[in-house]
Amino acid sequence: LWSLFLQAQGGTLATFTTDPETARDRFITCERKAGRSFDWDNTRTLEAMISAGRTTDFGEVVPPLVEHLPEPEVVSEVPDASGRFGRVIRVEEHAFLPDAGMIGFHEFRIGARNPVYRPQDYDGALTGVTVRFGGYFLGQRPAKADECPDRAALTGCVAGTPLAPLQLDPDAPSVQSVADRSNPDSPSLSGTPKHNGPVTLQFDTDVAGVGLLGGYFNDAQSTAIRVFDRQGRLIGGVTNVGTGMEYLALVTDDGVARIAGLQFSLIGREQAGFAIDNLRIAITGQIVEGSRPAQ
Repeated sequence: LWSLFLQAQGGTLATFTTDPETARDRFITCERKAGRSFDWDNTRTLEAMISAGRTTDFGEVVPPLVEHLPEPEVVSEVPDASGRFGRVIRVEEHAFLPDAGMIGFHEFRIGARNPVYRPQDYDGALTGVTVRFGGYFLGQRPAKADECPDRAALTGCVAGTPLAPLQLDPDAPSVQSVADRSNPDSPSLSGTPKHNGPVTLQFDTDVAGVGLLGGYFNDAQSTAIRVFDRQGRLIGGVTNVGTGMEYLALVTDDGVARIAGLQFSLIGREQAGFAIDNLRIAITGQIVEGSRPAQ
């Protein structure tokens, strides 16, 4: 296992021992282990569960068993009339119960970059959810011109699929709190460049519902919030259906806490930029029971 792991990283396993003296001597002399009968298989591109073959007492070789996992579910990103897509339900802000956490981005100074909100930093003591912010997830990158909707700002579009496990990319453009004259409840949280970059967040504990105040929108269906599970798989999302300031909120369609991260980015042209405010976070039991889709 370690030999194959190092080979995949471009290295060579020189020794595998618990004896420090032997390890030192082999490192100095560059001694290599004897030839082996296994190799890294670069042809495998699908997730699979593999068990090694074995030899029976009668010398019969039992072939390895390869069992491919089910293909991941493909989530359509075509929104319905309410702006919803995937396995989520769109809800109004009042669907969040009073004990659901709320981050207003006034808790830290203006200009704070990639903030980390622990429960004690906002009114989220009961949820115990820590929220980290950044530009996009590992596995993603800024979109190219042919990957971004027509007339949309390239800096606000994201391409690629998040890697598993879900994790913010430390090299992505940062996000920061900014004064926002278009938002009556300023400050807002903006991507880079100001009002024209994606805003991405990750929860340390899976949540069942999340929402944010987005805007100021000059174009309908210009942005979307997408939510992902811990393996980086898209669960669903919500788009803005109007202009001005609009609350974009959703819960999982079965009420189960499986949302590990959220991304707010462009899916169309937005003439004057975008930012977020009043982030709501709900674990199971912090959403009004029987919440109906937003109209």
